[in-house]
Amino acid sequence: MNPILSIGVSLVNLALLGYTIFFIRFFRRRTTDKKILLFLILGVILDISSTICMIIGSSNGPLTLHGLIGYIALLGMITDTIIISGYTSKNGLQQAFPSRIVKVTTVFYAYWIITYITGLLLVFLFHK
Repeated sequence: MNPILSIGVSLVNLALLGYTIFFIRFFRRRTTDKKILLFLILGVILDISSTICMIIGSSNGPLTLHGLIGYIALLGMITDTIIISGYTSKNGLQQAFPSRIVKVTTVFYAYWIITYITGLLLVFLFHK
């Protein structure tokens, strides 16, 4: 495997870890603290970095079906980060989030996980 692509795969796995820790803690508490926000922001930074590495390392170019699905997932997580950060800035840490924000976060996270699994399946099915 291309070394840049390998770095991208490692980074996306770390993004998965960051997003999952964020989501589990956020979903259970329905509030944020500095650690929860750190895992979300770290997940986004790792996701952006992995996306860049995968674009550079891919022989298929940036406009593939999985690439487009992945860009949408990344955009969703960036949007969620803006929503969560904005709400926290306005209302402070440890404030309960409205159910609509929890639902939106759940949808963005679920979509990102589906995209991640799709990428894994594509690698296993089509990697030579």
